[in-house]
Order: sequence, then C-alpha cells, then structure tokens
Amino acid sequence: MSAQVEKGLIVCPKMVYREIAENEDRKDALAQWFQSRREKGLCLRSSKEVERQVGILASHVFTKYEGHQAMSFAKGADLWVIAHAMVDTGIVVTQESNLQPDAKKPRIPDVCKHFNIPCMSRMQMLKALDAKF
Repeated sequence: MSAQVEKGLIVCPKMVYREIAENEDRKDALAQWFQSRREKGLCLRSSKEVERQVGILASHVFTKYEGHQAMSFAKGADLWVIAHAMVDTGIVVTQESNLQPDAKKPRIPDVCKHFNIPCMSRMQMLKALDAKF
C-alpha cells in the first residue's frame, strides 16, 4: 500500500486525513500509518474545482434526503472524497454497501452512482492493485 501511495495511486482528501490522523481519539495503527505518509503524497489539498463539486454534491444530497440525514453526511469527509474523484477522474473506495437503492440515508455508492463516478470496495481495490500480504 505504501508503494501505491508513493506512486500516487492511493490518495485521500485533506478532510479524510484530518478525520483519521488528527483526531485526538485516534492514536491507533491506521492514524500512525496516515501520519507517516502525509508528506509522501497521501494527502490531497482541495482546489476551487473540487470545492465547486462539493457544492453540487451537497445540493443533490440535501434535495434527495431528509435534512438530518443529509446534514450528517455533508459534515464529514464523504463529499470531499467524491468531489476529488470527480475532478481527478479517480475511483472512490468505500466499505459502504449499495445493496439498498431506496435507502433513506445518503451513502457514498448511491451518490457516486448518481454522478457516474466509479466506486469499489476495499477488497476490490486490493485485488485490482494485486496486493500481497
């Protein structure tokens, strides 16, 4: 995985980095892994275009889902992940399921599908990268 980060194949928005690596409650191995790779290209800064896409995504989420559900989704990093994928023609990796297309709560795969953004699970990503453990 580290080599994939250094090649620029695995990246995350700054908002995701903050949620994982800068949260005071997170001192686990994942947080440490993120912290050690920040300067190696893992953490992406947003651009004006990414910020514009976040607005478009948020508008969709607030139109389609109930207020409290939309607000909960919008205040996290999910919109930023999707917006970066839109702008950078990336693939969103998530563990959220797309098995309930009529869900009352916004989920990453549903938003990605609405905007035709590729989305896959972690296992699919590991298989695509031919990861060895």
